[in-house]
Amino acid sequence: MVDYFDGKTFTEPGKLPVETEEGGAAVIEAIKFIESLAPIKPSPKLRRLDEDEKIPVIRKALESNDKLVQICKDHVLDMGPAGKVGFIGTDDSTPASRLGKYGYDIEEYGES
Repeated sequence: MVDYFDGKTFTEPGKLPVETEEGGAAVIEAIKFIESLAPIKPSPKLRRLDEDEKIPVIRKALESNDKLVQICKDHVLDMGPAGKVGFIGTDDSTPASRLGKYGYDIEEYGES
């Protein structure tokens, strides 16, 4: 990922360049900081619906999750063309309802 920076410009192959505030050095600093942290314990309230059963979702700190990435992409595709930002979608969807659409039954969540 850091290899895609030229100064403060981030250019992923096949995509448009993005001008950042701090550049690749900030990414390296953030990665080093995160790697120095102890893994967090998952909330006992975090559950995923899987084959009609509630099964705990156990994730390492900052491990990628394809379903969560897709939920975010859906929200961006909803809000971006409308020129909107925020947690409530143009269809009045909430973070909880977007999570539910992909099978998550969550009482506590954070969106950033």
